[in-house]
Amino acid sequence: MGWRTSAWHTWITLEWKEHMIYLGHVLQALQQANLTIKASKCQVGQSKAVFHGHEVGGGKIKPLRSKVQAVQNWATPTTQTQVRAFLGLTGYYKNFIEKYGTIAYFLITVSSPKYPKKVKWNENCEKAFQGLKDALCKAPVLTARDYNQAFFVQTDASTQG
Repeated sequence: MGWRTSAWHTWITLEWKEHMIYLGHVLQALQQANLTIKASKCQVGQSKAVFHGHEVGGGKIKPLRSKVQAVQNWATPTTQTQVRAFLGLTGYYKNFIEKYGTIAYFLITVSSPKYPKKVKWNENCEKAFQGLKDALCKAPVLTARDYNQAFFVQTDASTQG
């Protein structure tokens, strides 16, 4: 048991040392370019970080819990502007929603300028609305690529999506 703990500690230490080397390179490049950074806005050595509405860390990327909560609590839209706002927020996280375009199809359609500004909400709209909310609220997580594994490329393109 002792050797495993020691090996794990060495691995963590080496990773930290490598991180510090890269950090040194970045700071040197900033200095050479006569750029400065604001120390109060910097965080070093964190296991997780918030970046552009995502929580990043441990080889995983997740949408911020507060944004997922906002989607979950979103009231049923009644105007095109409200539908577009909802699509804007969910669209920002579309990488977390499999077949996003297909699920959102009816909402995208009713938000088109050729339709009335007051949305005629129907069963298809409700299904799309709830489908997007449910898909994003299922605690989706993206993981870092393992370049030693084969890749499966999936696109979200169809005549209705």
